[in-house]
Amino acid sequence: HNLLLIIDNCFATPYLQNPIAFGADLVIHSATKLIDGQGRVLGGVTIGKSDLIREIYLFSRNTGPALSPFNAWVLSKSLETLSVRV
Repeated sequence: HNLLLIIDNCFATPYLQNPIAFGADLVIHSATKLIDGQGRVLGGVTIGKSDLIREIYLFSRNTGPALSPFNAWVLSKSLETLSVRV
């Protein structure tokens, strides 16, 4: 039927589960929940096959939703303790 499999992986986090390995086309993570761990930032992550990500990238670039550099830094620091928190 030519359907896409999109997985919401907000609570399992990329540390505990990798839906791409099981055939998912796109995986969505909420960076606000467990990736940050303290609710300091509002953000998300979408990963997947390059042709689909390219379309999402072009849409995002043209419409403006983007993570601020500061929030990206906060998330990068939060990733250091992700394995301990989950």
